[in-house]
Amino acid sequence: DLKTYLDESAAGSFDSLFFKIQSAISIVFLSAEQEWRRYYSSKGESCHVCFQIMGVDLIVDSDMNPRVIEVNGQPNMKLSKDTRDHYSITKLNMMQDMVHMIFKEESVANELILALQNVDSTILKTLTETEWEYLIEYMKERKHRGQWKKVYPNIRNVKLHSAFLEQQKRNPARLALHDVLMHLEEATLNMAKT
Repeated sequence: DLKTYLDESAAGSFDSLFFKIQSAISIVFLSAEQEWRRYYSSKGESCHVCFQIMGVDLIVDSDMNPRVIEVNGQPNMKLSKDTRDHYSITKLNMMQDMVHMIFKEESVANELILALQNVDSTILKTLTETEWEYLIEYMKERKHRGQWKKVYPNIRNVKLHSAFLEQQKRNPARLALHDVLMHLEEATLNMAKT
């Protein structure tokens, strides 16, 4: 498999490549964020806490740099004829983890309040109702994501994401949300170390 091959070869480690893949995908999705908001707004809908499975096709060059070549808004979720093959098992596990993550009813408000105790109150006052709803969903997702891997927020990419969002001249509430998410990511990382 790819992980074993990369970890045993001079090409580089799988973890290094996967981090580059997460970085590439995160920039693609952050780039599309404002357009998605405009699209849903034009239809009279709000999509600040909605979910969609996206398929991302990548290619990796000889220097182990991934390039996103296509994003599928409706990837094929059909199983193979042999439902025990790796392809079908991966899709079944993915769907099970997604349903568990999305439909897990749990109150996380107290946990969120506790996690935000050390955040500057001026940043928190910048957040709108939409960002607060997003934060509650984020807290649920991070506890129940199963094998899903995060591309954003990701503390390992804080500099990349911060620079990108600032360069895009995002509104103050969106920049404040990013700062709060990075605080929560760092707090989670520190708790894992202890």
